[in-house]
Amino acid sequence: MIVQTRKEAAQLGQTKYYTGKSCKHGHTAQRYVSSGLCISCTADRAKGFRRNVADARSGLIAVTVMVHPDDKRAIEDTASALNMGRA
Repeated sequence: MIVQTRKEAAQLGQTKYYTGKSCKHGHTAQRYVSSGLCISCTADRAKGFRRNVADARSGLIAVTVMVHPDDKRAIEDTASALNMGRA
């Protein structure tokens, strides 16, 4: 791989570049021009995120509720408020 700076890669219109130096986690991978982040670190972070989402989803319980049409809006508002509280 060609060693270049982020600025040089940006001027050439590239999306990735290689510095030849290790990131703070010890990877000697390419980096993204847009953020300067190491590709390996970004992939590791995405894997961890997906694992956390899968773990969170495994604790959910599906519920089916029959609702009278007059109560539908009140229940939707309550569900929306509960979801906002999780964020």
